Amino acid sequence: MNITFLIGNGFDIGLGMPTRYEDFYEHYCKVITGENGDSNNIVEFKTMLVSRNDDKKKRIIDWADFEKAFGEHSSDLKFNRKADYLARFEDFTEKFNAYLETVESCTECSNDAEVGKTMDNAVKTYKCIRKADEDALDAHRSKFNSDRRYNFVCFNYTKSLDLCIDKLRQTLKNDSSRNVGSVVHIHGFIENNMILGVNDASQITDVELSKDEDVIRELVKPSQNEVARSGYENAFKSVINSSDLICIYGMSLGETDRKWWDMISTWLSQSERRVLVILKHEEKYSSRFPHIQDRIIRPIRERFLSYSSLTDEIKQKVSERIFVGINNDVFAMPLFNSEKFEEKMKKVETDSRLLAIV
Repeated sequence: MNITFLIGNGFDIGLGMPTRYEDFYEHYCKVITGENGDSNNIVEFKTMLVSRNDDKKKRIIDWADFEKAFGEHSSDLKFNRKADYLARFEDFTEKFNAYLETVESCTECSNDAEVGKTMDNAVKTYKCIRKADEDALDAHRSKFNSDRRYNFVCFNYTKSLDLCIDKLRQTLKNDSSRNVGSVVHIHGFIENNMILGVNDASQITDVELSKDEDVIRELVKPSQNEVARSGYENAFKSVINSSDLICIYGMSLGETDRKWWDMISTWLSQSERRVLVILKHEEKYSSRFPHIQDRIIRPIRERFLSYSSLTDEIKQKVSERIFVGINNDVFAMPLFNSEKFEEKMKKVETDSRLLAIV
């Protein structure tokens, strides 16, 4: 049985890494006066981000929100639109890249056996969802033999998942019935082909910019993959199509990854032997009352299927094979050294001020 885990930023957050949008936002917008050498264009951009953050209706919550908001931001610029728009995107992504390098350097694995044990437990207990759903999932799994192959598709830029998968491989090395298969980084890495942006040109709301080849190649994810010639997309398709069960972990199911959600819903519709599990973290969830559970779980399933090109009739059928688990943070473990990170960030800020003076 091929079990594929789609891993989002929730994985890194579960390790203690400050990789939420709000974490980087606080760093990026800490100085908006130009004292650190920012151009007027970048100062205006940061001012806009701060203004959005202060507005409850426009506040950017997660990375999917930022990507969507940046596509919409194309309509805000009035002069020198293309140059300023791309300069803002490049400054943000370059600073984010440097920030992630610092975060990643402070992620440590001091106990190989414990990490391997946690990973092993996670790939076995992802199915601890609501009782009736778990029974249905077990019935599905019983149709396959006992062999398990675990594949991973990572949407993060860090290599923290790879570090943990190495420990999982060590843990499973004497288990002939279970092994780790493919590991695909669909959005690249910090140091190579880092992809951030929108799903398609229609999400760039300025009509003129949405048709500009340079803008498309820089902001539209599938175009970035094509330009990079990385093979990520083909690798993704291959892993998905060979899967019997897919588990989405730590992802916001954002509109800027619509292409992948549509692909997975199509995969789900092609065989009744295929099942999807979505594990989400929700602060307001309570297992005490069924109506609160339903109020959280139902919209997650509906949101996923809203990105699908399937007919309503088929959506209804496949929804019965989509199981949602809340706050089942199976991959969480403390691997991040926050003290080391704070020391490094102070040095980065000091160096930045010195460079601006020079």
